[in-house]
Amino acid sequence: MAELLIIGALSRDQIRVDQMRWTQPGGAAWHAGLALAGIGGLSRIASRVRVLGQAGPWAQAFALPALRAALRAPSEDDWLGPATAQETTFVNDYRADRRYQRLLSMARPIHVSDLRTSVDSTDPSSTMPLSRGVVVSPLYPEAVDASVIAALVADGAFVGVDAQGLLRRVGLGGVVETEPGDVEAWSAGASVLKFSEREFRVAFPTDDVEQGSLRLAERTSAEVLVTAGDRGALLVGPDGSSQNTYGRDPGVVSVDSTGAGDVLLARYVARRAAGFAAKEALADAVDGVSALLAARAALGTEERRAIVHLLRGLQGVATWAWRRLDAGRLVVRGDEELFAPDGGLARLVGGVFPQPVVDQDKDLGAGSRGPALLGACWALMTLGWPEAFEDAALLREILEAERAAASRVHSALLA
Repeated sequence: MAELLIIGALSRDQIRVDQMRWTQPGGAAWHAGLALAGIGGLSRIASRVRVLGQAGPWAQAFALPALRAALRAPSEDDWLGPATAQETTFVNDYRADRRYQRLLSMARPIHVSDLRTSVDSTDPSSTMPLSRGVVVSPLYPEAVDASVIAALVADGAFVGVDAQGLLRRVGLGGVVETEPGDVEAWSAGASVLKFSEREFRVAFPTDDVEQGSLRLAERTSAEVLVTAGDRGALLVGPDGSSQNTYGRDPGVVSVDSTGAGDVLLARYVARRAAGFAAKEALADAVDGVSALLAARAALGTEERRAIVHLLRGLQGVATWAWRRLDAGRLVVRGDEELFAPDGGLARLVGGVFPQPVVDQDKDLGAGSRGPALLGACWALMTLGWPEAFEDAALLREILEAERAAASRVHSALLA
């Protein structure tokens, strides 16, 4: 197994589905980092997964503790993200025909200076060398400076670039549209370029995606990976080779495929960096994504909605605690019960994250623990919610207990 570095933001995604509204973590750092970390029943395929990404205040509270716990990173060694006061925030409005998206705010870009490179491995004062496999997933063109790619290539890494963000254009009101962009110049030297089928047709208008991919691969000397949802993926090489999994039976169609492309690219890059041939790496990547989507689908649409509904209520309590309570100490006696380190919610997530989320913040108050524990719940939802925690009645009991504790804290603060 090879090491993998994922470069991309931890975003704050405001989700709109029918009449339901909620906020959850997103971005390639979240989806690929969790899926490759080897929790929730999914296999670990990299010897180490690290992330270089921006995380604003909300993501630092509600996403980063769970991601670091999944990466087995109690220290900051596997999270290389620069500090940023600005959040990367999207509104994702899911309709029957497609997803409509708005970009509300942007974190500062990732620059080449953020990379921890090692020019002399014998020098103990030098910083960490880059991983053999690197995935670069900018959420919009300005998110990652193009000089990062050149540095990664010069370091000898196998670099995969997700073109999705490079094709995003932000218009009035932050409305995001997919338009042609200079993908080739931005990602010069990359080992593999990844598109969805729709994105490829926008970037390189063609009736024949395979022939268009072959021409792009020849021009760039990069492999070109084109995904087609649950229909599979196409991979072409600069030598004219072509592999595809179109027509493969996915077994089950997930109710939520968000992040599937991030996971597929990350698995592919991890396998190629470990020495797998392109055909075997593609097959493994597709199998991994199929397993992830099957885990999500196992809940069923109605059960998933029920759990999301309960988490929405719990998130209101966590957000209140985050904004109102001093995270560094116990504010009032009721704070000992609110998101307690030995409470129901901590026990619930501890089966998958053997207490690392709680352990990281065991000396802090509910203002820190609540968001961290809720982020762990969203991580479980991202992975499909492991079978042991499908009991919505148990989660409902936990939710009511946290609401009662919050009410006592609120009354004490007003007294």
